[in-house]
Amino acid sequence: MFFKNSLTIVWFRVLMPLFSVTCFILAVLC
Repeated sequence: MFFKNSLTIVWFRVLMPLFSVTCFILAVLC
């Protein structure tokens, strides 16, 4: 259970900046 929870936190730490960068690139291109 703890492992799954920490894995979810890692995914959020990775995906949130990536999502922000993607939105930024789309905003610049459009």
